[in-house]
Amino acid sequence: MQDAKYETRPQPILRPVRGSLTDYLIIPREGIKENFEHDRVDCSYLDNKHFSDGTPKVFGVHTNMDFSGMLGWPFFFDLSFIDVHVAKFSDPEDVLTVLRSLSFELIFGGSTRFTVFSGSDMRPYFHLDLEINGEQEKEPTHERFKKAREYFHNMLKEYADRGGFWQWFRMDIRSSDKKPRRIESVEAFRLSVKQAPLDKPLSGEVHLKTLLTGVHYKNL
Repeated sequence: MQDAKYETRPQPILRPVRGSLTDYLIIPREGIKENFEHDRVDCSYLDNKHFSDGTPKVFGVHTNMDFSGMLGWPFFFDLSFIDVHVAKFSDPEDVLTVLRSLSFELIFGGSTRFTVFSGSDMRPYFHLDLEINGEQEKEPTHERFKKAREYFHNMLKEYADRGGFWQWFRMDIRSSDKKPRRIESVEAFRLSVKQAPLDKPLSGEVHLKTLLTGVHYKNL
């Protein structure tokens, strides 16, 4: 009989699925309130149940995280981009004001800073994601092109309707050789968001959906 300490267990077979880890921030008219030891700080991914003011989050609307501050499942996540979607605003000028006043810190463990950047470092982009449940490769090419044309037609119409204002912003956080940062399943992480004081109140709340975008490695 084989000694238990030399016993090998079958390892799960993982498959890559492109997608995002999502969370949600609400910037009040007066800006982020002073908290976290009197700094104007809020966090994404730290709590998957509640906003910083205690208001409940709705799973599937405000977040897709099953656990607070860690993956839990899937086993790994290769992170390439931090995206911000402006989900709600009253005036485009409010969004520009908010982005100029924000700084982001991706933190692992207790206090290890992986990357720090300002909102003004982020660039607008045309967001395109035609993947459906990880099955994009099984769809005929002509169907994907058809969907792409329809998608861009709708997005450009929305862009024109909003007076040339685009709602998606992206920060590339890959290494210089374009390698992603791997997040392990039990590794704690959060996106800390700091805000400088605003010169005047915003026209209304600005809602920001944050997305850590990359590749999941899920069990078959």
